Amino acid sequence: MKADETIFLTVAQVAALVGRSERTVMHWRSNGVGPPSQWHGRALLYLRGEVAKWMKQHREQLEKGKMPR
Repeated sequence: MKADETIFLTVAQVAALVGRSERTVMHWRSNGVGPPSQWHGRALLYLRGEVAKWMKQHREQLEKGKMPR
């Protein structure tokens, strides 16, 4: 198992990585366009490897600000 497969990020950490607000990340999640997430108890978390993969797939859109807000 790779390290990225077990490291979790919070909504705030994902928002910082992609350069958007936490509200935008949550909006993406509710519309099914953001990186995959999962609940751990009361915490909504993202696997770091999945976020990196999602960012790579959406790099151009993120750079141009074309992702839905």
